[in-house]
Amino acid sequence: MKLSELIFENEFYSDADIGEIEVGSVTSDTSAVGRETAFVLLPGVRFDTGKIVSFVVAKRPKVIICESLPEDAAEDIPVLFVKNARRTLSFMLSRFWGIDYGKMTFVGITGTNGKSSTAVMLVAALRAAGHKVGLFGTGKIETDGVRLTPETYSMTTPDPSLLYPMLRKMQDAECDMIVMEVSSHALALEKVAPIPFSYALFTNLSPEHLDFHKSMEEYAAAKARLFSMAEVRIFNIDDAYAEEMIRLAPCRVLRVGALERGEICATEIEDHGLDGVSYLYRTGNLSFLVKLSVPGVYNVYNSMLALTAAIALGVKPCIAKRAICDLPGIEGRMETVRADGITVVIDYAHTEEALRCALRTARKSTAGRLFVLFGCGGERDRTKRPKMAATAESIADEVIVTSDNQRREDAASILRDILGGFRKENHRVI
Repeated sequence: MKLSELIFENEFYSDADIGEIEVGSVTSDTSAVGRETAFVLLPGVRFDTGKIVSFVVAKRPKVIICESLPEDAAEDIPVLFVKNARRTLSFMLSRFWGIDYGKMTFVGITGTNGKSSTAVMLVAALRAAGHKVGLFGTGKIETDGVRLTPETYSMTTPDPSLLYPMLRKMQDAECDMIVMEVSSHALALEKVAPIPFSYALFTNLSPEHLDFHKSMEEYAAAKARLFSMAEVRIFNIDDAYAEEMIRLAPCRVLRVGALERGEICATEIEDHGLDGVSYLYRTGNLSFLVKLSVPGVYNVYNSMLALTAAIALGVKPCIAKRAICDLPGIEGRMETVRADGITVVIDYAHTEEALRCALRTARKSTAGRLFVLFGCGGERDRTKRPKMAATAESIADEVIVTSDNQRREDAASILRDILGGFRKENHRVI
């Protein structure tokens, strides 16, 4: 493929003539560089840029694309300079894989908690209406219900090197709808820059990833970037950050909530503990009863967002309602197993607020003692670790702390952070 088809003249500056350069791959991974490669050097602080360049130059790629480079570092290899290498990488991979955005409608879902549940519900409604749907969800990528990633996959929004080939698979499978959980990292790092989102959904915002974003203001601004990319936004208006999101990225807005402040309201909410939740969905002259098998009052908001998006996308309300209400549960989201008088609930809560919501729901259905087993991932926001401990001990009768995907961080260090949040003696470590 000609390099001029992957990066356009107004996207770089260079003395090199790229007109006749042919490339066979595009990558930012040094281990994947070959003689036919267009290598994109990403900015970062973890690695020595000089060593990376020397390593790559020795492999003789067709071209190097970067924001800056020491003079003569690339020897005789053509170099293209760009303003934002991460953004350039995403556009180049999108073009390399031949993504035809006119064939698919994109829905992005962002927020701290609830993205996965909202995505699963929306996919169910769209598939029930006959759409072929691609899903980019936390821990899995699917094409019309068929999993494309291994069980070990754990990302929310994949890196561009995986995102765009997966989009091509969805395109080849004739998916007409793409539902994507969009993380703040993906937005800040320009992973989804080429994607023309038709709809963007906001669940909620609470402290998370502050090791990366440094402040809640920066975190909120990263999330808000999705809404500047979309034609229509649907907000949980009851969240404290909703109005800030609207202010940061103005466009057409639909508001859902349970406090009767939005165009779409939930009334007559009934919490059935681990057996689910029910409410009356109301908008204009339309109202219907929603009975969810998925536990948690917070799923009122998740299901309202999914229902509203599905209806806006042309799904008949009765079809969307039936599909969402028929969901027996959502993997890893208040997933319930009962045996021998003991109820086990599996939930992927990884923030203070998510853990609080999960434990409060479990507490309502617990006649006896409530135990919670949790850990915190390594190389992630350390500030939330003691907060999660304090939340756990305030609701549960006994707390068991363990390791959870330590990555390259010392497990003992993670445990020390967690244990610093306890004030009672109702905890132990395994």
